[in-house]
Amino acid sequence: MPDDTLGKGSGHGRVPGLDGLRGLAVLLVVLAHANIPIVRYGGIAGVALFFVLSGFLITTLLVRERRRFGHVSLRSFYARRALRLLPALVVAIAGGVVLAIAVGSDPVTMAKDGLASLFYLGNFRDQLGLYGGPFAHLWTLAMEEQFYLLWPLVIVATGSWRRADVARVALAIAGISLVVRFGVGIDQRPGYRIAYYSPQTNVYGLLLGSAAALWISQRRRRVEFPSWFWWGSLVMYLGVATVPGMKNGLREINDSSTLVTRIAAGPAAAVFGLGLVLAVATSNPALPGWLTSRVMLFLGNISYGLYLWHEILDWTIGHKLGSTGLRGLAVGSCSAVLAVGAAVLSKRYVEDPFLRRKQRFERTALPGTSASEDAGVRR
Repeated sequence: MPDDTLGKGSGHGRVPGLDGLRGLAVLLVVLAHANIPIVRYGGIAGVALFFVLSGFLITTLLVRERRRFGHVSLRSFYARRALRLLPALVVAIAGGVVLAIAVGSDPVTMAKDGLASLFYLGNFRDQLGLYGGPFAHLWTLAMEEQFYLLWPLVIVATGSWRRADVARVALAIAGISLVVRFGVGIDQRPGYRIAYYSPQTNVYGLLLGSAAALWISQRRRRVEFPSWFWWGSLVMYLGVATVPGMKNGLREINDSSTLVTRIAAGPAAAVFGLGLVLAVATSNPALPGWLTSRVMLFLGNISYGLYLWHEILDWTIGHKLGSTGLRGLAVGSCSAVLAVGAAVLSKRYVEDPFLRRKQRFERTALPGTSASEDAGVRR
């Protein structure tokens, strides 16, 4: 694979289409948490796309670094991850704790939830049913960070392997993850929480993206997909985000069939989301203009801050004013607008200054590296 695969047509190594996909993912997550009825499964679909993007982009960067320098610098990798993610997270958690206490939440509980989120343990607290406050959505960030901790070690350990073989191993583990996901009694709440929040039942999306990156990097010729591949993936992906959620309306349904459907929606969205990522990453000429419109690129650019703040604000305001029915819809919509403002401030005054410091840990500019390396859901 040529080194400029992700950077074709970008001029500076950016891939606007991938930024647009990140914008689509965070938009679906925010709309779902804002209680918009038609996209009640938008959060599940958005998270699945974030996971696939994260696996694809991080693996691409690791493979390119190893190919160019002969090895991967774990120290530099982890330093870049910390500078990218921690500063905005610390600010959001501190703000969330203050807001939650201001509306009457127990300070000790908020402190515990905040610390769990800060150390990327939120998915374990969610699994145990201990969350329910403004940081419950950060389980997806915890999942990604746990993957970031281990996956570079796998890339280093398999340095002498063919990338296609590593991809096969990734796919095998993804398959095991899905078997475990559907084998823990998902029609009951305890099993559902394990399937929905556990690392071993969610790693499939990250590994699908990673396997795709390894497969593309192994190819000697540029991979191109027909136009129907993009449009088919998009229709099916949006179908997962919208169609199952229609029956929920403005209220959450917790019967066993709905629990099973929610667990199945994640893998379905991941597969179709992978189709979107592959079509964009291979510069499919049939991609629509809206994907790289100013709105989608704007959302992609602020996606991390938007992911961090939208549920914090929604939970805080909803805790005070109500979060069900039409009132919940109004609260969610207002919270989403406020979260955009918070995300813009986070990007300008918190994320960007630390991103500039992150450059000192870049060994050199990697050719064709997308500036949208962080799929951040996010979440």
